[in-house]
Amino acid sequence: MGDGGGSNWRQGRPDSQGGGGTGGDGGTTATTDTSTTNTTGTTATTSTTDTTSTTTTTTTTTTTTTMPSDPLDCGAQSCQVSGEICCWDKWGIGTGNFESGQCIDTPLEPGQCNTAVMQGGVQTIISCQTSDDCASGNLCCGDVTQFNGGGQTLAYYPKIECRAACPWPTRILCKTLGDTSECPVVNNNGQQTQTVCNDSSLLPDGYHVCGLP
Repeated sequence: MGDGGGSNWRQGRPDSQGGGGTGGDGGTTATTDTSTTNTTGTTATTSTTDTTSTTTTTTTTTTTTTMPSDPLDCGAQSCQVSGEICCWDKWGIGTGNFESGQCIDTPLEPGQCNTAVMQGGVQTIISCQTSDDCASGNLCCGDVTQFNGGGQTLAYYPKIECRAACPWPTRILCKTLGDTSECPVVNNNGQQTQTVCNDSSLLPDGYHVCGLP
């Protein structure tokens, strides 16, 4: 099953620091005038100290996580993961643009891609297609919201975005149809059930979500 979205759609269906002196001994004294000249030589010593300058260079390596370059499917358009979102209009309520998409630069201006339940709203802001588009450890997911549209119970996603956690019934987007490796085991009416990667019925072609088998 997909994520639902038609008439009678029900929440819970399937759609990440020294010195001296002079002396005598008596008798005739002979006086000798002795003149002594002492010459003291002064040696100048120059001490030269070699100073070695050591420079220590510290290299800091910064690791930057870059987002994948794969574009976001957006109906007839493809949007860049970095710098754009896909604004998806599933129901065309008040716009008439049923199942159409538009790439819009981020950040969004007020009024762009109206996700409110109102005329001209009920649009979906899509900023990731799988968890590969998110920072490491985060998941790409969204919440299904129900509303009354012309007497019918309809559903849509206000946002598909990267999050640290996506507890059920939040839908996790996945890559490979039929795969369970990206999908959680959930409590389905008291029963632990393995969800499976299915096509989404509320998002553009190419989007898959973990849902009940």
